[in-house]
Amino acid sequence: MEFKMKDDNKLNTRDLITLGIFNAIAIVVYMLVSSLFCITILGSLISTAAVYLVIGVVYLLPAIKIRKRGVFLICGIILAIISLSSGQIYHVISVIIGAVIAEMLAGDYSTSKKISSAFVALMTFDFIGINLPIFAFGPSYILERGARYGITEAAINSSLHYFTWSTFIILLVLNIVCAIFGAWIGMKIIEKHFKESDLVE
Repeated sequence: MEFKMKDDNKLNTRDLITLGIFNAIAIVVYMLVSSLFCITILGSLISTAAVYLVIGVVYLLPAIKIRKRGVFLICGIILAIISLSSGQIYHVISVIIGAVIAEMLAGDYSTSKKISSAFVALMTFDFIGINLPIFAFGPSYILERGARYGITEAAINSSLHYFTWSTFIILLVLNIVCAIFGAWIGMKIIEKHFKESDLVE
């Protein structure tokens, strides 16, 4: 899909409110989906991939509606603030980098390809920020993270053999693929249900 250029390319109060609403929805969806998977070690490893499959439309719809530079940057900053509040500094750094790259890919927000690429980039760095420290710092970090979700030390110790760099690469590819499909699904939903409405011009 291609979109008409906006006359005013600066974010206004209405745009910020729209972003706030959709990011709040995205956070709720993110937490609900991930909580369904994070009750086990293996489930937690694929939780973000499951999130990216269903959350695409929540990020893509405001990006298409607003179509102004800064949309994905603000989305990344919101993710970073949430992570900072829980002390996940590596995730903060990663999503900020991802948000900057997403902005570069989105460009003028004039096509679905640009916007989808931006979404995939942001979600990829979201995954990296969450999971790279787990694989890099090993058992102690895994035990600390697992305790936050109520996963027992025994369950974690029995699953440590999964935490190899080969697993990380496989999960990285899986998450990128799921983000791509999530963007595709999101665009299909938008094209079918919102393209003819005044929500998407």
